Amino acid sequence: MKKLLLLVCALMALASCQEPMEERAERDAQNLQKTCPRKLDKDGLQTLERVWFDKTTRVWNQDFLWNIPDDVNIDLAKMKELLLEDLNNQPSYKPYKDHEFKFHYIFRRMTNPTDTLINITLTKEDYQ
Repeated sequence: MKKLLLLVCALMALASCQEPMEERAERDAQNLQKTCPRKLDKDGLQTLERVWFDKTTRVWNQDFLWNIPDDVNIDLAKMKELLLEDLNNQPSYKPYKDHEFKFHYIFRRMTNPTDTLINITLTKEDYQ
């Protein structure tokens, strides 16, 4: 009986030490932001500019810069499909998906950072 009681107390102590997922996501985003801006390919065509987590909306945000010509047409449906595939293939996103966070992606042009090319948000309805 003492062993059972000790085990229950130990499990309760461990459970009480866990931080809320929103706080973990905010901390993870801040740690990742420390590495930004970061080139994502050897040619420098894509840079991860910023990462942040908004606790009030529960949105994981990523802001990218692309070095692409002005005349390139972007298929938004295909881009959403590629982002969703990446989201589903990255194990590091699983805890956030389990808590039904949203994932917001912004892609801007390097030559004109005020020019937003893509602005996509993926929700649980997209990735489940």
